Amino acid sequence: MKHGTTMTHSTLAVFVIALGAWAHVLAEGDATVAALPPPQSEAFQQDLAWSPDGLWIAFSEHTAEGESRSDRWAIHIIGADGAGRRLLVDNAQFVSWSPDGKKLAFGALRDGDWNIYTANTDGTGLIRLTDSKGKNQHPAWSPKGDRIAFSSDRDGSRAIYVMAPDGSQMVRLTNTPAKDFNPSWSPDGSRLVFFREKGDHKDQIHVVTADGARESPVTQDDANHIFPSFLPDGPIAFASHKEGAPKSLVCVAPDGTSPQTISGVTGFFARWSPDGRRIAFVSGAWPRTAIYLANADGTNVRKLVN
Repeated sequence: MKHGTTMTHSTLAVFVIALGAWAHVLAEGDATVAALPPPQSEAFQQDLAWSPDGLWIAFSEHTAEGESRSDRWAIHIIGADGAGRRLLVDNAQFVSWSPDGKKLAFGALRDGDWNIYTANTDGTGLIRLTDSKGKNQHPAWSPKGDRIAFSSDRDGSRAIYVMAPDGSQMVRLTNTPAKDFNPSWSPDGSRLVFFREKGDHKDQIHVVTADGARESPVTQDDANHIFPSFLPDGPIAFASHKEGAPKSLVCVAPDGTSPQTISGVTGFFARWSPDGRRIAFVSGAWPRTAIYLANADGTNVRKLVN
């Protein structure tokens, strides 16, 4: 991890509170894997997204035995209370809510290629935003709703792009031989965090400005770091592990300083609710995972999906 400028006192206070909540949740729920209610069916969830009002969670799920099949992915929605689960769209994965809560963006496989689509939250009004060969995936709606970030290999190497919500005004933000995945916006919409894969199983976290003018690493070490996101109040959280070591959740300041690590975390995808009071996370391993929900004080850990 980098070391240098620390967080402001107010941000640090929020960060410590959030980190304390995570420590309690994971001490209670993940000190032993058996402490978490295990998945029941052979279904694999890999990502999730809170609705802006915190009442719903959208997620991707794969429901086929054996190897991963693109045509077995689907986007579902479920209430944060566990009720009202429904299928949104087939052959789709990685989902993001619009900030007004009226639409969802996702990657969908149609005619042999992955492209970015939007739809209403009942699955109607499907609109394709990108039209290129290859893989256009991992959309992330900006906090103001004026842009959608995504990853794509349309120009050769996989990079981070942004576009208007109608698919126009597309701009490439990153440009390296490596592969860039899963952009996530800062709360003020000025930056995006993502992870970069170089093929050495040592993926690293990076931040790029929303105009692509400046990019900087958040992590620079020999661990594998994936699925980053900004917390509602600014810090960055991501899953991390070294070969032969247990997974852990790491929280850092946006510049990579003040790292705090909690060892023994089996969850590989975690997102705080919009108000910061709850945490949803995916735990398990192929081909079975489950989505869990906890209060931010670490109480009431429960299984939400599977």
